[in-house]
Amino acid sequence: MANSVVFRVREQTRGPAGGVIFLWATIQAVCWGLMVRTGHVFSSHITRAEQVWFWSTIALGVILGIRRRVGTSFTAPLVAALFNVVPTYVGFLLSTKHGIIGGFLLATGYVVLGWVGLGALQAGLLVLSSLVTKLVLAPFRRTSEVTVIGPGESF
Repeated sequence: MANSVVFRVREQTRGPAGGVIFLWATIQAVCWGLMVRTGHVFSSHITRAEQVWFWSTIALGVILGIRRRVGTSFTAPLVAALFNVVPTYVGFLLSTKHGIIGGFLLATGYVVLGWVGLGALQAGLLVLSSLVTKLVLAPFRRTSEVTVIGPGESF
């Protein structure tokens, strides 16, 4: 009776992404604090902080696509949300438009409700940019040759 051998082949990731996500979440927190402080959170006038926010998200998506970590695109916005708690409260409390109580209430609303939409936007941008990067680089990747030896065959 011959035994068959089964090989499981999968694509390997390339290195950890924790440090890059930490750096990206820090950039996101600074940009978010500046956007909240100036009162221009995704308004008709695009500020430098919004440009840095957008392009840093696209850059992280490209890095995740190169490192074959598209699934990390769903957890990275959660890390960024945790980093954004303090800058959001500080930005609203320092804003002269809202006052202390109003700033606290607005910051709580942004933390609870606003980051659902912001996290979905970040996840969408990350998934889109990482998948596009992965598809563009697919023809240039090494292909591994796998030989499956079935029962009754010799090597």
